[in-house]
Amino acid sequence: SWARRGVLETGGACALGHPGGASGARIIVTLLHALERYDLKRGVASLCNWGGEAPAMAFERSCGFHCGLSIQIPSMTAPVEFFFDFASPYGYLASERIESIASRHGRSVLWRPFLVGAVMKVSERKPLVSIPLIGDYAVHDIERFSRYWNIPLAIPSHWPIATVAACRAFYLVARTDQAAAIQLAQALYRAYFRDERDVSV
Repeated sequence: SWARRGVLETGGACALGHPGGASGARIIVTLLHALERYDLKRGVASLCNWGGEAPAMAFERSCGFHCGLSIQIPSMTAPVEFFFDFASPYGYLASERIESIASRHGRSVLWRPFLVGAVMKVSERKPLVSIPLIGDYAVHDIERFSRYWNIPLAIPSHWPIATVAACRAFYLVARTDQAAAIQLAQALYRAYFRDERDVSV
């Protein structure tokens, strides 16, 4: 039999239901309740985010039972940095919502396109769509989110594509006009994921 010490009784993100885009929040809430339940002082919440990376956050209760937590909360006025790749359908869906979400919380958004392909090459990863089972599920997941948020989406027949030209165009425009660069990014995303137009050249 397994020793109870060291066993994650509540399970991880998948065991908890793995809500799309909310695994971190779900794990943190579960951790906070566990600290209260077992009258513990410290805990760490962590999760995998596909590419081999794993963010973590430490929490510490400031005193005894039901006394609350001592958490370092960053300034909530700083801009939200939005990192995305023009070939990412998840990035496309996020691009349709990020500005309104930030606005509701009094935040601005810094759009930061980058090349996921370069990251995958260095880390010896492959695009999701090329991985058996995972690729099919990713398409199912993406289409489900587009329906839930009522965002038009057509998975391109040629996906993924090179996005170097799109990134260069964005940063060229952003040098003098950030608002115009954001409009360009949205137009490129919609052209690719709605109209299936080639934005790689």
